[in-house]
Amino acid sequence: MPLSGSFQQEYDLCLQQAEDMGDKIYTSPFNIVDAQLEHTMRWLPSIRHALHITSFDDEMCNAIQAKYMIRALPKLGANRHFPRTVLYGPMKYGGGGLEHVKYDQIALQLSQFTAHMRQEDEVGKMIHINMQLLQIHLGSPTPFYRLDPS
Repeated sequence: MPLSGSFQQEYDLCLQQAEDMGDKIYTSPFNIVDAQLEHTMRWLPSIRHALHITSFDDEMCNAIQAKYMIRALPKLGANRHFPRTVLYGPMKYGGGGLEHVKYDQIALQLSQFTAHMRQEDEVGKMIHINMQLLQIHLGSPTPFYRLDPS
């Protein structure tokens, strides 16, 4: 994490990447299958590489997603004005099954958190210590994540 606590540089890089990839897919001679393969094999890995350590808010994630999708959707066989709820919905319910940057970020961060906790490495131990300190601060014999949030 940058000392400033800001991920502006990473955000600008992701935004530029999204625009570049969107332009490449839009100007390519791809059919729908090729575009879906490009989306899965190039776009997703290129944007996911830093998501597990960034803290982009919803607005930033939406901007990154929009820069790419506005150009890629026609090649993926969808109208630009097609409802996003359907595009990102699960395929088993008739959705497009496309991934959204903000949900990928959350999933990757949870995966990273779980990996550190299971491996019991230095970061995992620090997380565990902080969780214990929070529990002491709350004055609860039960871990905070098992407490009723209401």
